Amino acid sequence: MSKTSVRVAKSDSIAVGEVEGSKWVRVQGKGNFMSSPRLKEYVEGCLESGTCEAVVVDLDTCPAMDSTFMGTLAGLAGRLMEREGRLAIVGLSDRNRDSLVDLGLDAILEMENEDGASEWSNDLEAIRNGLKDWDGARDGAAAAEEVLEAHRKLCEVDDRNHKKFDAVLDVLEKEVSARQAG
Repeated sequence: MSKTSVRVAKSDSIAVGEVEGSKWVRVQGKGNFMSSPRLKEYVEGCLESGTCEAVVVDLDTCPAMDSTFMGTLAGLAGRLMEREGRLAIVGLSDRNRDSLVDLGLDAILEMENEDGASEWSNDLEAIRNGLKDWDGARDGAAAAEEVLEAHRKLCEVDDRNHKKFDAVLDVLEKEVSARQAG
């Protein structure tokens, strides 16, 4: 039985914690270009401090994700894999699972089973209750450079994504070039 409903919490925020050596990030609200910078900041901070071998992203209260957010997940998964780490996804609705699979991210992300089973299934409620809201230093939308990087990562993961995002990449590359020139 697949999970089809999503409980929505505070809009566009994340809650974080650590469980048995894994960093947890619970996305509360849409996973989008607004929440991507906080997610990236938190995980990169963990990577830089050397305290991050595994990251679990909980999408239980995330009703939808945009391509920038999914590209951010792809980039973070790549950084973790370079260090022999992993990025796991739990709390998947059918919609979010379909979005990740459609972009080929199931090849680089560890996703819970379609029935919601994961190695944390028995402890999810306790884990979620132990997470703390985290605002980080970043607030606001991802910069054009970050949006461009996220979309490039999607194309690196799966060549089929070029058809979906080449026009977006072209616009973003022009915008970034114009900003750098002027």
